[in-house]
Amino acid sequence: MSQRTQKNADTKAAAKPTPQQSGAITGFALALAARAVTDGRPALWIQTDFAALEAGLPYGPGLDLFGLPLRHLLILRVSRPLDLLWAFEEALKSRGYRIEGVELAQVPRNTVKVEGEDASRVLKLVDLLEELDDVSKVFSNFDIDASHLAEAET
Repeated sequence: MSQRTQKNADTKAAAKPTPQQSGAITGFALALAARAVTDGRPALWIQTDFAALEAGLPYGPGLDLFGLPLRHLLILRVSRPLDLLWAFEEALKSRGYRIEGVELAQVPRNTVKVEGEDASRVLKLVDLLEELDDVSKVFSNFDIDASHLAEAET
């Protein structure tokens, strides 16, 4: 297995929030925003239309009680994830920050458990796809145990 395949598998496992975690993630992001607005600077909340339908919008009275008054929060809704990335980049540019790197990734909601010989074949296929010149990233929804990943490396 290539190092890139291992890195993709590690990243996928680490960056795969579940729907149950979305409230905690949102709360953490809003807590950071509340800390940032103490100096009078506004905070920007960018959300896709789909995310707003799925998770809802920030609740104004609750944010006020939390220390994030709505007068310091600009909420921007965009239709596509790519638009979210563009809006984020433009917001950072206007604030004078330098962007080191931002990336969109396809994170599956459902995974398929793959074991044994099938796991070896899937990993071999991913390696072959990654080696193609016109392929920059390979996303998948397979779930392979760490023990099978170690076996495939040998």
